[in-house]
Amino acid sequence: MFKALILILSYYFLTFALVCDGTNKKHFANSSGQYVPITTERRGFFIMEQWREIKDYEGYYQVSNIGNVRRVNKDPRSPKFRVLKKGLFKGGYEYVGIRKNRTVHRLVATAFILNPKNKAQVNHINGIKTDNHVDNLEWVTPKENQVHASKLGLTANGEKNGFSKLNEFQVREILKSNLSLCKLGKKYNVSSTNIWRIKNRKLWKHIKS
Repeated sequence: MFKALILILSYYFLTFALVCDGTNKKHFANSSGQYVPITTERRGFFIMEQWREIKDYEGYYQVSNIGNVRRVNKDPRSPKFRVLKKGLFKGGYEYVGIRKNRTVHRLVATAFILNPKNKAQVNHINGIKTDNHVDNLEWVTPKENQVHASKLGLTANGEKNGFSKLNEFQVREILKSNLSLCKLGKKYNVSSTNIWRIKNRKLWKHIKS
């Protein structure tokens, strides 16, 4: 009984250590920070805030795994670090000023997430643009980013979407038509799959027939 209890306690201690260390998902740098509460649904306990140097600004600026950015003060009379105030772009992304405005999510991803395929964009997995925790970020291609945004309903609807081949009048015609999916696809120069999705209210859901 005593041995079983020791094994259970050891398991939970190891799990907690791995999560705090970040090695269960991402590769983190060593931390000199403090424990910071994470209140998102994916975390129910405390995780250590860890810092890394920002590329091209080593020794001057650092970014943390939860999305904070700080400046390293060289003046011994001042506090060693100063956390930068964040701004918000019109698109909803947070930024900090380092020579020029830089998005926080890209700073975090560049510092903490490997990108072996050299993907160009950084995606917020839960769709919340101000949640710059490293576990909420991933490198993606532009197409992957677009597909993800569409699945979460973050893209513009209907004609407001620059990629749309149809207008509202055409969609209403499709909804009322008794032609086959193939014929409708050829008529409006879209795939039969998209016609099916329109008919089944997967696309253009805001349009009433």
